[in-house]
Amino acid sequence: MLKQLAIAALLALTACGSPQAGDRCSPENSFRCSSSEAEALVCERGALRAVTCRGQDACMEGEEGAVCDVRRARADDACPRAYELRAQCDVSNVNRALICRSGTWTAEACTACTIQGGNVACTR
Repeated sequence: MLKQLAIAALLALTACGSPQAGDRCSPENSFRCSSSEAEALVCERGALRAVTCRGQDACMEGEEGAVCDVRRARADDACPRAYELRAQCDVSNVNRALICRSGTWTAEACTACTIQGGNVACTR
């Protein structure tokens, strides 16, 4: 009997662990930091999805939820679907912009990528 209680307690503790990608969630587009500071979990379509936070601030919990710093994203990193068509210059290549498309940062070639008036300009 004692052994059965110990197994039941272990299973209960495992079920109450940290949220992980694939877990059910709400509200839609809410963020939370994962166990890794460099990753956030965003609620999309009722399930948590991992997003890389490569920026200096990584993932930080705040009063209104988590904030994922995506400023140093790389091509093919996951991006929140709520960021669809958001753009930034690729910090590893001045001749590329990164655009969030269908949940992935995609590279777009430029002759120069610059920020002008707060907007990304990808000169061709």
